[in-house]
Amino acid sequence: MSNDLRVGTLEYTKRGLVMVFIWLLWGDFCFTLMETVEPAVLPFMLKSLGASNLIISTYISTIANAFNLTVCPVVSFMSDRYRSKRGRRIPYLAFATPFVGLFLILTGFARPIGNYFFTHYFHHSVSSEAALTIGLLAVLVAGYQFFNMIVGSVYYYLFNDVVPEKHLGRFMAFFRAVGAIAGSLFSFFVFQYARNYSSEIFIWFGIIYIIGFMMMCMKVKEGDYPPPPEMEKSRNSTFAGIKTFFKESYCHKFYWYFYLSGSFWMVSLAVNTFVVFRNLDIGLTMKEMGIIGGVAGVVTTVLLIPAGYYADKNHPIRVGITAMTWTLIFVPLNAIFLLHMGHHMVLILTIITTAITLPVNAVLYASELPLFMRLLPHTRYGQFSSANAVVRSAMMMVAGVLCGSYMDWLKYFFMHHLHIGGDYYYRLFFFWILVFGGLALFFRVKLYKLWLKFGGDDNFLPPRFEEDELSFRKMHSHIEEDAGSALASENAE
Repeated sequence: MSNDLRVGTLEYTKRGLVMVFIWLLWGDFCFTLMETVEPAVLPFMLKSLGASNLIISTYISTIANAFNLTVCPVVSFMSDRYRSKRGRRIPYLAFATPFVGLFLILTGFARPIGNYFFTHYFHHSVSSEAALTIGLLAVLVAGYQFFNMIVGSVYYYLFNDVVPEKHLGRFMAFFRAVGAIAGSLFSFFVFQYARNYSSEIFIWFGIIYIIGFMMMCMKVKEGDYPPPPEMEKSRNSTFAGIKTFFKESYCHKFYWYFYLSGSFWMVSLAVNTFVVFRNLDIGLTMKEMGIIGGVAGVVTTVLLIPAGYYADKNHPIRVGITAMTWTLIFVPLNAIFLLHMGHHMVLILTIITTAITLPVNAVLYASELPLFMRLLPHTRYGQFSSANAVVRSAMMMVAGVLCGSYMDWLKYFFMHHLHIGGDYYYRLFFFWILVFGGLALFFRVKLYKLWLKFGGDDNFLPPRFEEDELSFRKMHSHIEEDAGSALASENAE
């Protein structure tokens, strides 16, 4: 059996590896559909209820990242050290999945629930049914995000545990491709109904997610793991875990550059919540946006496979820097839409700008998760991923508030100083991307220089954990050598 088909104590045949890929990708398909619904549909539901840009941005970004800041580190740290017959990741996924779907379904019933409570209990104390429904949505979004954060905290770590390292780049390319296909199907067939059938979309996608993702949880098997890393000595195990987490995760500027580069990039994308309103203002219809998004997803799917091989061959850190640079070069193209023009010209320019940015986005998309797997310590992969999530979430919580406030300020400025009403102000969203995307690129370059200093392509070891990483690699080499010797003996017999 080829060493390429082993990861830890798991040994695959080619058919077995293909089946693991299929089930993981099926899970990704369901997961992507579920995660697409809220950011795509909820803004329309909130805007129809009279919510401000600040509320919309807070619900989409700040609530999710508040849980990412608190839930993700705990779940990641615990799952790294958890041992059971079903593994260390699957039990967490199977527990949280039904609750994620349930809160999506309840979100679909938010309007009738809000109407019931306003009519029977709160019509004297709440200003309007819309205000009560907005408040109810906050509770439902919080419940959804809490349980989804448990899934999201563990799901991506599963790949590192069950997919052989030499297949990670191409698996992640297929993973991204399946996600792009799911997004394309949503854009083609569902997005155009987001304004008028939001309730039905939430309900059906919640049901699909529960059934589909639980199927993956039942079919994917984890191997055996070495004993968990020791924690700091303390009478209080919880305090010991927290102390170990912070002491190890934030011990070197290499990891800080890693955290900040990814976090500022995500902050730059926080403004994407409002792009759909910009598109409506320049004259695009919901159906046109859905078709353009769907085609973009199909093209991205095709591009992700070679992009994955490209990331494997040239290292994701180099590929990511190149892609970030070109993305920031293309962002100012959005300034063309500050001009007033006919619908036909708007449609043509939207298609052109989308086509120009697709290859760069595909390369960046394909390189991000492999970057985690190539740079972070394997023995503490979940822990460091969650430490990254802590920094990212803290920044995204602030970004959600600032981004919504930025858009509300633009609205006020255009209306009261420039005497331009409506949603024209959404056209200036791209300035936000330039500022924070530039900061992300700055820290990624700093990270690259340190990566070269610590060994680069051939000899890189995560700083401060060199001995643990070498022991981990030797253990895997020992497993592979033993398996190879056994196979040789079997063939000899």
